[in-house]
Amino acid sequence: MHSSPTGKEQVMEKNQKNHAAPAAVASAFIWGSGQWMNRQYAKGALFFLAQIVFLILLPTILENINGLITLGDTAMVVNGSKVTQGDNSILLMLFGLLFVFVAALFLFIYVFNIRDAYSQGKRIAEGRLVYTGKTWGKHMKDSSFPYLVLTPAIILVGLFVVIPIIFSFLIAFTNYSSPDHLPPKNLVDWVGFKNFAMLVNMPTWNSTLLGVAAWTVVWAVGSTFSCFFGGLLVACLIESKRVRLKKFWRTLYILPWAIPGMISLLVFRNMFNGQFGAINTFLRNQGIISANIPWLSDPIFAKVVIFVVNFWLGFPYFMALMSGIMTSIDTEVLDAAKVDGANERQVFRHVTLPIVMY
Repeated sequence: MHSSPTGKEQVMEKNQKNHAAPAAVASAFIWGSGQWMNRQYAKGALFFLAQIVFLILLPTILENINGLITLGDTAMVVNGSKVTQGDNSILLMLFGLLFVFVAALFLFIYVFNIRDAYSQGKRIAEGRLVYTGKTWGKHMKDSSFPYLVLTPAIILVGLFVVIPIIFSFLIAFTNYSSPDHLPPKNLVDWVGFKNFAMLVNMPTWNSTLLGVAAWTVVWAVGSTFSCFFGGLLVACLIESKRVRLKKFWRTLYILPWAIPGMISLLVFRNMFNGQFGAINTFLRNQGIISANIPWLSDPIFAKVVIFVVNFWLGFPYFMALMSGIMTSIDTEVLDAAKVDGANERQVFRHVTLPIVMY
């Protein structure tokens, strides 16, 4: 006997008419109509509602994107005490960038709407399970919960991290400067790579640019590798069989990470003070130096101090991470390597390190 599905959960028979392509085409013009053809009425209603919202916001989206392209057409006019406000190029850029992300979101919904209509129509043609009615709502509740929880964080990261970074990047391609191109009194224009060409060709800026670029590369590589491999080294020392009281040492070395960074920075600033800092005082008392070292004012010493402070603040995290990974390695794997004749150094190089790096 053959029992038919119950409720709103539909399993279609095979070899029935395949309307996957027509459903996709319908959703391309009226969002959600393809889902209605697939009998997913609630999902189709949500896509149709998204299209209505998009059509309502479309003039605003186009206006702000146009402002991003032009950066304004009307400058402020000052006639005695009378001031006629014009376009603020910086605000136009900011809101234009924001609405570019809004347009990208609706574009994603549009494409997803078409692909979903096609894929669900294909599932129906193949006689596979299709969620409709209440079963679709329950399925979405179970499968989409992580995305719903992460959505506020993603929005905040986009607003306060991603957009400011892109905004700062775009500013470099404009003539935004004082006093002739400073909003709201003056408009700002796109100048392309003109600023970068000036940086490269002008001797005054050339050396500064190269110096800053070189230090940025050194800092990015050095700070990352020092903290990573420093944490790995400390984790290896703690996990060594020769070390006792492992929990004590883990607790001790995690303290720099547990203490708020601002407090640590204030302490280090006082320790490396060039006149009465604890470092210079200790070195003088030991007879190592005769004059104070300008730790924070000399360019070379200041860079060394930055690396030291960054290492102090950064290595505990990697130590905790590596230590957790190393303690979770199956002892049978390590014992098998030793049975094969590997010494401790070879076990670390060929077994422990690849697992940690992975």
